[in-house]
Amino acid sequence: MLAAISVSDPFGAFRMQTLLDYLERNAKSKGESIQTNGKGGAGRGLHHIINSSDLVVFNVRENAKTEVIAFFNLDPGAKDESPRQFHFFSE
Repeated sequence: MLAAISVSDPFGAFRMQTLLDYLERNAKSKGESIQTNGKGGAGRGLHHIINSSDLVVFNVRENAKTEVIAFFNLDPGAKDESPRQFHFFSE
């Protein structure tokens, strides 16, 4: 059985390259401070969501909406160490 949590915003400005940059920066940091200058954070929240979920789906409608859906496998027999996945859809 899967449980899902969805959040969205009315902007549609999130880009796949931003996600990849955040994930790479967090993977390389090994827990060190990685705060960036300027707008936004360091992507730690997104990194944590992807690491804690079984699947994360990003749906972006440019200049209209960004939706992020995190799926969690609640099956007690599921593997705890299954690979984390994310999918990014943009229109």
